[in-house]
Amino acid sequence: ATTAATDIKVTATDSGGLTATQTVSVAVVSEPVITTALSSLGEQMLDVRSNIVLQVDQAVSAVEGKSITFTDNTAEGYQGETNKNSFTIDVTSDLVTIDNDKGLIIIDVDANFDLDLASNYTMSIDTGAFLNSASGQATSEFSDVSFNTVTPTSGENNVSGLGSVDLVASVTNYLPTWYTESSAGPSIKNLVDSGVFTVAQAIDSATPDYNNLSDTSEYEVQSTAAQSVAMSTTDGSLVDSAQWVDIEGLGVGTTSGNVASLAADIASGNVFKIDASSADYVFVFSDQNPAGGDSEVGAGLETNTDFSVFLDEFGAGDQVYVDDAFNDADNLNVLSYEVFASGNGSEGAELYLGLSGGDGDPRLYVGLEGDTESTDESGNADNSLEGVNGALGLDDDSSVVITA
Repeated sequence: ATTAATDIKVTATDSGGLTATQTVSVAVVSEPVITTALSSLGEQMLDVRSNIVLQVDQAVSAVEGKSITFTDNTAEGYQGETNKNSFTIDVTSDLVTIDNDKGLIIIDVDANFDLDLASNYTMSIDTGAFLNSASGQATSEFSDVSFNTVTPTSGENNVSGLGSVDLVASVTNYLPTWYTESSAGPSIKNLVDSGVFTVAQAIDSATPDYNNLSDTSEYEVQSTAAQSVAMSTTDGSLVDSAQWVDIEGLGVGTTSGNVASLAADIASGNVFKIDASSADYVFVFSDQNPAGGDSEVGAGLETNTDFSVFLDEFGAGDQVYVDDAFNDADNLNVLSYEVFASGNGSEGAELYLGLSGGDGDPRLYVGLEGDTESTDESGNADNSLEGVNGALGLDDDSSVVITA
């Protein structure tokens, strides 16, 4: 396969001894080879919104009747979802884009839905799914690739303090390995909770107290949520996309249900506050209603749990993501059926979203980043979410997003 083009002289001799000679140039043409960065995903988790990108070493075209298959191997996914979302894509469909200039095959995994959260998938590609445009050589056999999609971080303890310094992890990072692996001394958490970081006494008199270090930055560990990666449509590489936070079950609800009492509700613990300034976040809850919404009566969204959350410093890189647990294209929920809104997102007038929910009365407050304010650009005078479409960009499919 590494042989350069070679001139070969062919001579034919007939029964009378006469000959004819012709020289031909022979070049070795290899099969197109498909690779993907998904193979090196490892412990990283794929963003469910990401395209799947394949890299190919030759210019190719798609072959009719050949397919790419995504098999959902997950028995129980996000929020206990048991509906498996496997699908097969014809390589000649509109969901597959071949960019021969970049050597990429870009797959939009589904026309209506994203990949499922907290799931494991196996991707298979039919042998010969693509042909070298010049030589007609078909792609060789592709080894199946399995990968995990992102599981949002959940629970008040795990979500508290996002973006701030995790003191327990920082002290653990500072202490010698032999101490953190020892069961003889007090736990790191107990040291932190008691405010006593007398490492000099607990370990070695020559070791300075973490609390008294003039600079602890090299040991500091930030509190983060589940980081996802996406596939670049420029070169097929894996790039950090966003941190995912499950907001279900956070907060205990508010009796007043209005922005005016937000500060008091946060102080009392009725509303759970999350500072979204430190990263790009996706805040997730699950729609458990298989029937979809209705433009006349609404009543489409149904959550697993009640929640009452304030997203402060919500910026252009942040999203609210409603996961459809049933993947039913005939019963899509449209947020304008389900949500009413007030406020403009500024300080003191936070955007307030009230959702119809099957369990409790979910409430979502959004304070936009900096001096940003939402505006009603749709011309509607009503108080529904449809009236603030100009500020909130809606996507009326299974993964409804609200963006600043």
